[in-house]
Parts: sequence; C-alpha cells; structure tokens
Amino acid sequence: MKKATVKRLASIVGLSILLVGCTTKPSTETQEAGTGTANVVGGWTVYEDNAPQLTSDEQKRFEEALEGLTGVGYTPIQVLASQLVSGNNYAYLAKGTTVTAQPKTSYYVVVIYEDLQGKKELKTIKEIDLADIKVLDNKAEGLLGGWQVPADRKGSLPQEASASFEKATQKLMGVSLNPLALLGTQVVSGTNYIAICEGTTTTQNPTPALYVLKWYEDLQKNVEVLDNSILDLEYYVTE
Repeated sequence: MKKATVKRLASIVGLSILLVGCTTKPSTETQEAGTGTANVVGGWTVYEDNAPQLTSDEQKRFEEALEGLTGVGYTPIQVLASQLVSGNNYAYLAKGTTVTAQPKTSYYVVVIYEDLQGKKELKTIKEIDLADIKVLDNKAEGLLGGWQVPADRKGSLPQEASASFEKATQKLMGVSLNPLALLGTQVVSGTNYIAICEGTTTTQNPTPALYVLKWYEDLQKNVEVLDNSILDLEYYVTE
C-alpha cells in the first residue's frame, strides 16, 4: 500500500474517533438540569416568601385534599382558577418544598376536585419550571375547558419587586394586570423577575386570564418588559 493511502486512512480513522467522542459527551445544560438544587437552569431563584391569599374555606379545601401526602410539603398561595363540573375543580398555586437532606423549593399548580357533597379529591400536581413556563402562542385562545379566573383576586409582591412591577405594567397596552405572586428572580447586571398575574383586557368585552409577566430592572432602576404571555393553564391542570 502506498504511503499516501496509509496517511489518508489514518486521517479518516482519527476524524471518526474525534466525532464519536464529541457526540457521546453530555452537554453542560443536561448536567445542570439534574443537580436538584434550589436554583433552576439559567440561574433563576425561586422566591419563597409569598404570603397565602386565601379564604378559610379555600385553605381548608386544600388541607383536606392533600392530607396524608408525603415527600413534599405544600403551602397554598392562591386559587388561580375554577371549573364548574359535577361539583367544582380548583387550580391552586402552591409552594412545595421537598422533605429531603437538601430541600428543593418550587411552585406548583395543584388541582383539587370537590363534589356536590363536599368531598375533596386531589387530581393533579404539576411543577412550574421557571426556565420553561408554558404559555399560549395565540393570546386569543384565552382559557380553555370552562376554567374561570376570579377577577377580584390580588396578591402582594415584596417592596422592591412591587415598585418595579408598577413601572413595568405602565408600559403595557391593552391589558390590566394584578400581581398574584412573584415566582422567581434572576440576578444579572440588574435583576430579571417573573410574576404570575390576573389580567383583564381593556376592551369592550374584557376577558380575564392568567398572565406570566417577565421584566428586567437595571442598576439605575430602569425597567423593561421582556414578555407578557397568557399562562397555558390547560397544560398545568391536565393529567
């Protein structure tokens, strides 16, 4: 065999080994996603101090439905929406903390069914991943499946986030937002915020829905809205 042919074969084999090595190495993102730390991928930190905004009946319903559940301790924050069936379904926003050596805190949508006799049943629990919150591409879709958002519901934000939220919402057109809870923050050169809100369109036929507002505040307190989309509630309430 000629030397030139041998060299070409050696180059091809070496390149093949290099390509195999590249394709089998796990990405940094995959490794981070499996760490199970309190901070999610992308540096978002879960805000843990939202105070519950519930009536005594709403609190009792939640406690009865989740009685005996182990592994995660859940605290209800808000009733996001309800659905009239043979009885009622209720979608709660709840904070959950794992009962482990290294506790992890996240926000969840917890769906509870209450029948006409007052019996409660836990239907679903689905985590809200701050790095990948599910929203609707088409805002005209609104809420699906007969879910209704209580228009009088309003939560509270921490002082620094509240002032920033007011600046952000002044920049919005066509919708009025009430904050329900601050979900998380991300420290960059300044701070990114994510809040879940009750929103109503400022039109002749106002339509209430749940919105996810993302905004940025720089070190000089200037505010920019990054995204304002309707939460895909159907995703979080479906088994």
